[in-house]
Amino acid sequence: MLKKINTLNSKADSDWKQKWLDSAGINIKPTGVKEWFSGRASIPFKAIIALKEFSSKKDFELIFNNCSYFCTKTSSSAMFPRTLSPELTWLVAALLCDGHLCPNGSGLAFEVGDLTLAKIFSSKINAVFEAKCTEIREINRVGRKTTYVFDLSNKPVCYFFNKLFEVPFGKKCAIIRVPKLIQQANLEIKKVFLKGVFETDGGKRGGGLGLTSLSEDFVDDVSELLKEFNVDPHKESWVNKKYNKKCFGSRFKIDANSMFLLRSKGMPFDSYQKPLSFDIRQNEIVPKNNAGVG
Repeated sequence: MLKKINTLNSKADSDWKQKWLDSAGINIKPTGVKEWFSGRASIPFKAIIALKEFSSKKDFELIFNNCSYFCTKTSSSAMFPRTLSPELTWLVAALLCDGHLCPNGSGLAFEVGDLTLAKIFSSKINAVFEAKCTEIREINRVGRKTTYVFDLSNKPVCYFFNKLFEVPFGKKCAIIRVPKLIQQANLEIKKVFLKGVFETDGGKRGGGLGLTSLSEDFVDDVSELLKEFNVDPHKESWVNKKYNKKCFGSRFKIDANSMFLLRSKGMPFDSYQKPLSFDIRQNEIVPKNNAGVG
């Protein structure tokens, strides 16, 4: 496709490639561009986006819609999912609750006290992104319980969670929220998200279930989702004397409506039936047959 575009543009403007690079903000030698056209080197994503100005809509869509794997010069590659699947939804919830994105955007980490949960997170990252995963590390700190850490050094995956699901870089506990893509999703996706939240960060409280967070907005957002399943949480707040920080929480009774939130060993997603797709160019959910990206 690039060779076709080059042939068409060169007839009208022999300097079109330089204009293309300038538009994309890329400084590269002509030999580097030849590597793109020959297929020996990957094209930067911003160069693909800038190509829209120098090709027909049909040609651009054909190239763009076939972009599945992304990488950087200093990072491993990753496949970007096109559908808001239950596995991806669960990963977003788990990352918000018990994980974090590196401050410099180089990767992510997930740390929990349950080895099984760490393995589930690792397997889903591998399944969703086809990313090269590291071994889970066991951390033993003096005076604290053993935890298990899964690290992933992968910039594309890190930026995927940040740009599409609003997961903040670095310290995030007090500023997280339920992502807009989740809030706009159908009930089945919201159910999976809630399961991810309570399977990682939830716990028993007052004979029922509860959630604790430093982010009042996150607790409020989760409560709004719970109400869609006829679960009416009671909100509360207190000051953690050990860390001198204000905490926010919600609790509710275990009944037929909230039973799906009880933690299980696996995540079968048996009730998931209505897949959604999102357009990675516009960062919004669209009907699957109109997704435009496969």
